[in-house]
Amino acid sequence: MANDSLRNKTMGGFFWMFLEKAGTTLMLFLVTLILARILSPEEYGIVSIALVFINLANVFVTHGLNSSLIQRSEVGDVEYSTAFYASLALTSVIYLGIFAGAPLVGRYFKNDAVVPILRVLALRVPISAFNSIQRAYVSRELQFRKFFYVTLVGTVAGAAVGIGMALGGCGAWSIVGQYLAEATARTITLFVMIDWRPKLLFSFQKLKEMFGFSWKVFMAAFFSEAYQEIRSFAIGGRYSEKDLAFFNKGKQFPQMLFINISSPITSVMFPVMSKKKDDLPALKHSLARTIQIVTFLLFPIMTGMAAVAGPMVNILLTDKWLPCVLFLQIFCYHFAMLPIQSILEQAYKALGRSDIMLILFFVEKLLGIAVVLITMQFGVQAIAWGMVFSTSFDTLFHISFAKKTLNYSLLELLKNVGNTFFCCILMLAAVLAVGLLPVPMLAKLALQVVVGVAVFAAAAILTKSAALKYLLQVIGGKIRLPILKKLEARL
Repeated sequence: MANDSLRNKTMGGFFWMFLEKAGTTLMLFLVTLILARILSPEEYGIVSIALVFINLANVFVTHGLNSSLIQRSEVGDVEYSTAFYASLALTSVIYLGIFAGAPLVGRYFKNDAVVPILRVLALRVPISAFNSIQRAYVSRELQFRKFFYVTLVGTVAGAAVGIGMALGGCGAWSIVGQYLAEATARTITLFVMIDWRPKLLFSFQKLKEMFGFSWKVFMAAFFSEAYQEIRSFAIGGRYSEKDLAFFNKGKQFPQMLFINISSPITSVMFPVMSKKKDDLPALKHSLARTIQIVTFLLFPIMTGMAAVAGPMVNILLTDKWLPCVLFLQIFCYHFAMLPIQSILEQAYKALGRSDIMLILFFVEKLLGIAVVLITMQFGVQAIAWGMVFSTSFDTLFHISFAKKTLNYSLLELLKNVGNTFFCCILMLAAVLAVGLLPVPMLAKLALQVVVGVAVFAAAAILTKSAALKYLLQVIGGKIRLPILKKLEARL
């Protein structure tokens, strides 16, 4: 009975997190298109420089004490309140450090315009610290429906402020307004929706216990984020804001899809895996199933986006953004591989083996930094191609340790993703063939999307994809449609 209850909560979590991400992805996509058409690559580049430091600081929030709250077997008011006050104090200190160090950032990047933007945008860090404890509470209770409403409100608020400021001629400040409005709206909405409130409780003993787990998770995440941001740091410092804007714009769409498809599943699976940490076969089964589902959703999207990157950028963003096409294609590969690593990380955290994560990422990130330092001598495109090598190595390195820790081998991974990979190859061939047709660009792009979706779906049905069957079960449990039952029966 307990297993059935956990399974129902897990499937419900998948459903609500997907619903949340689907709606917000569509809105963020539209907002991004509008802002990209109004703002220049140089204006985007200035904010991109500031985000290098904000993203690093935000690791204290997203991978701090909130991870320990989810992982622990028993959590009460003392733990929640202790984590809240400690996180708020730490992020306040971080904000003051960013505020004081902003002029140094401006001098390094040879652009004083980044100084006030960095100082204001850094307010997002302490705001997110409050929100992180709220989200840990919701995750522990598996109340993922609340995330749908919270994210919807935050996205709408951010979109309204960002677009309004852009139309008013605020330039780069429009993006700053969007980020801050979204973070603030999410925090306020979640505060209203949940029962948890910080109490006047604090325990240094509980803080020490939570920190014993969290510092290893944080260090692994910090190395990972630094590994990602070092490319932006190198491009912005050695080349120009415009080069950085093209690089980051190429990352934006694949990253948006990765976050909105992979993130909800991994968010649900961490608390679920934590409940199975004493049953290794059950945890391994959840791991394999999650990899199947995430890759089934993400592989075809990234494959298709890479195939139509040129006309897509030209039509949606205008030709001023065409230099970002190569970067977009490379990031499609990067974010298609990243979920495998992310899901394995959830399993390590669930087992309480944060030491393994630290060792893995320390070695991987040192290699990645070395690759950046070498490739940055040869241009921005060389930096991007170096990332292909690093991503491939990271994935194989994760799998080698998964065999030792979880008895999950490379062969098992290939079996889990093999069917999806085959369907993607068929889809890619069909999309590229349509691209050869002598028709207008917009009509060709629309036809490529339709054909790509149809070919992948048909291939998945004919090959009886296990991931598709499980997704139909999840959707069918929430939406009663006869066609879904018939399709599930065929699989």
